[in-house]
Amino acid sequence: MNENILILEPENFPSSSKILLNENGFKVLFNDNKSDYAESEVHYIFVRLGFYIDKKFTSSYKNLKAIISATTGVTHIDSKVRKEIKIIKIEEDDSFINKITPTAEHAVLLSLMAQRNIKHILNNSEKDF
Repeated sequence: MNENILILEPENFPSSSKILLNENGFKVLFNDNKSDYAESEVHYIFVRLGFYIDKKFTSSYKNLKAIISATTGVTHIDSKVRKEIKIIKIEEDDSFINKITPTAEHAVLLSLMAQRNIKHILNNSEKDF
């Protein structure tokens, strides 16, 4: 039996990652076409920051095993949900899942680093970041 992963933000999900998941036995479902699946068929949910995940949201996913998040934290997932459902936070050194890039988070991090060090950057300083 294939397990199904629901991607809540498909516009931010690379097609190469979908291929990788399919090759590893997962059926990838996208939130933008709910007619393609029933909520009871969802085993995993992949979310970044576009949705707040609470009990009301997860209650319709009766077979949900885990929520996967490729962000720097999981504050977008309610603490009650975090206690009841396994949360898989993508770590950089994971050999398989790290191929699904958290592009948005990297862009924000680089922006924050640049803002914090803007004077040094503009002055072509040798400061470590």
